[in-house]
Amino acid sequence: MKLAGICGHFGDGSHTDGQTVKTRILYEKLCEFCGEDNIAYADTNSWKKRIPQFLSSTIKLFKNSKNIIIMPAFRGIRVFVPLYSFLNKFGKKKLHYIVIGGWLPKLLDEHPSMIKKLKKFDGIYVESNNMIEKLEAKGFDNVYYMPNFKNLEILDEPVEIQDKEPYKLCTFSRLVPLKGIDIAAHAVDYVNEQKERMVFKLDVYGAIHPQFTDWWSELEKSFSDAVSYAGVVPYDKTTGVLKDYYALLFPTLYKTEGMPGTILDAYSAGLPVIASEWQNSHDMIDDGKSGLLLDMDNVEEALKKTLLRLADNPGELKPMRQASLNKAARFLSDNVVKDFIKYLGE
Repeated sequence: MKLAGICGHFGDGSHTDGQTVKTRILYEKLCEFCGEDNIAYADTNSWKKRIPQFLSSTIKLFKNSKNIIIMPAFRGIRVFVPLYSFLNKFGKKKLHYIVIGGWLPKLLDEHPSMIKKLKKFDGIYVESNNMIEKLEAKGFDNVYYMPNFKNLEILDEPVEIQDKEPYKLCTFSRLVPLKGIDIAAHAVDYVNEQKERMVFKLDVYGAIHPQFTDWWSELEKSFSDAVSYAGVVPYDKTTGVLKDYYALLFPTLYKTEGMPGTILDAYSAGLPVIASEWQNSHDMIDDGKSGLLLDMDNVEEALKKTLLRLADNPGELKPMRQASLNKAARFLSDNVVKDFIKYLGE
């Protein structure tokens, strides 16, 4: 009998989204700390196209594991929670749900039938204290704090940024409309136009989402000389790429973001974050210390105003580089996963 079995999206090697990265790192760290022979997995990648194989691997996982860990994204929770709840009527395993993102409370408002099933889980592990409060208000007593985590190469000290224009900014997330990539590009162009010189340059990193290739193509055509697409960076190489930037822009329009991995990447490189004030933002960003938060309801104008201020006072972010670096250790995968293992009852 294995200690734990993980049901999650492991990808095919080309996926760099937060769900896949988090799932793979958890598996790797549990194998490292508990022994590879003690950990099993069932991959949900393209499960709808291979339902018989997926069900077979799921039943095998359930049969041979003391603990079952599920890591579904938004679309998967309504399938995998009922599935494992049903299987547990026969197996009586310890069920654990590691939540990816900050949308669970809202989903339960829309689908209250899920509440009864999730209350029977041994643990629900969420990325923010805000989510704990919302779930406890619904009567949950099995919710625990588990911050997002990554294998981070943390700098010993922040890189000293040269005090000269243009200052290098970046975005570092999936290329979808709601991540605010166009907002970042428009704000940079606006400030440069207002100052009549290139104060800022913006590099856009991230995988192009297959559902938004047309949107991305049109957006990229509109880029000025100050904005460019810089490709995709492997999740274990991010620190070396980000360390020389002035700041990371994260003008997301997702109000229910959890703990975006891009901010963990920024902190490991000593990079301040200029971000929308989403629901869980204060669990990650100390406004005025490790970054700057923007009005969620007027993000583009708030970002323009902030960048105009920084154009006149670029040294404002300098002390934030060390503060950002100081926060990085909190999100190290070794620390977070070791703390999680106690719930498995090894």
